[in-house]
Amino acid sequence: MRYSIHSSMKPGTLGNKVKRCGGKNIKIFKKANVVFADMTSDQASELKSVVKDANIRITGDIVSDYLLTNAITPPIPKEGNPTYSPEEVAISTGLDSLRRLLSPPMYGKDINLAVMGTGIRATHVNINNRVVLSKNCTSFPDGDGFDHETGVAAIAVSIAPEVNILDIKIIKDTGVGTEEDAVEGIDYLIGLCDDEDEYAPDVVNMSFGTPDTDPNSALRAATRVLLSKGVLVVSAAGNSGPNPSTVTSPAVEQYVLAVGSIDYDTEQPSEFSSRGPTPEGLVKPDCTIFGNDLVVSSSKSDTATTSKSGTSFTSPFVAGLVCLWQEFFTRTGELLRLQGVPEDYPVPKLTPHLLVDVMTPQTCLKPEGVDPDKDNIYGWGIPLPSMTVQLFGSSSSLYTIIPLMIEVMMIGMMGKVMGEME
Repeated sequence: MRYSIHSSMKPGTLGNKVKRCGGKNIKIFKKANVVFADMTSDQASELKSVVKDANIRITGDIVSDYLLTNAITPPIPKEGNPTYSPEEVAISTGLDSLRRLLSPPMYGKDINLAVMGTGIRATHVNINNRVVLSKNCTSFPDGDGFDHETGVAAIAVSIAPEVNILDIKIIKDTGVGTEEDAVEGIDYLIGLCDDEDEYAPDVVNMSFGTPDTDPNSALRAATRVLLSKGVLVVSAAGNSGPNPSTVTSPAVEQYVLAVGSIDYDTEQPSEFSSRGPTPEGLVKPDCTIFGNDLVVSSSKSDTATTSKSGTSFTSPFVAGLVCLWQEFFTRTGELLRLQGVPEDYPVPKLTPHLLVDVMTPQTCLKPEGVDPDKDNIYGWGIPLPSMTVQLFGSSSSLYTIIPLMIEVMMIGMMGKVMGEME
């Protein structure tokens, strides 16, 4: 069996312990502090007796279409009607006024966004030549053979057109990946951070998930190391609603920004959108945005589109917005204007904690009549770019105010406006 192992021990030393207990095909991810190896159950038990704090568990794989455990998959997209383009949704939420909060406008310039998943068709017209780095952790060819992350990345680019995209392929062309491949991708990103590489990620989008069964799984442990580097992680909540406690890993992590879905016309929660709480009792998702009936880019050709619904496509909306937030703070240093940020805060930009616990609550709005407190369906609500303008617009020039008034009016009329466009 294939096992994942991690502990407080240095990964190289842990790898040696695994080898002495009879482990084979050992793979050590030093940055993520996780080891994978083939072992028998007796060998795993022996290792546990030697390394007392080791977390040892069977990792996922696919055998003859039978899922053993812990497979990493994109949330299964729901069929949709081609009603709304990402651009239409973004404009209606006040995106243009946020971009023009600074001069020159914010388009994600010099912000690195890693998109982890099925790979990207980098030549697609809606990717806009923004892929600057690619890493393939699977045995399948580069590109998007499953037709998923091309649409995800294009949504992020529609929000932040000058963002640098890091294409991290961890899911096979069959639509299923392994925890090991996911950890390899995370390990690679951590390495870029440690090396202070020019393409070290500022934000990571994870439109994939696996049922959450263990807070100390290799995927969650590796994600926590990535978060410790100050990287902002945005993840799809999952498409397993409407039942409670269906948010998938890694979105269940406390400081991963979990994104659910609501219907554009009604602002009601999408039936498929996963709900909290998490097994540890956390309220999730953290926010929701429109995920029904979207026209998304397809990897079938350089101009192809398709219609899909799902939290896979709400996550990149928010990830693109987070890129603009980080650009704003990087360019202005005005982080202290956020309520709840201590005056002696050591860094001038968003951290995972500030993103989830401070920025998101102050920039979200719930539909009228819904309890404004965070809940396990809406989270804090819809992260509206126009709310960011309300927070920080006083430092910008007057020309942002009139567009903001117009766009706030549009938010209140979203269903009507888009209905007339059909």
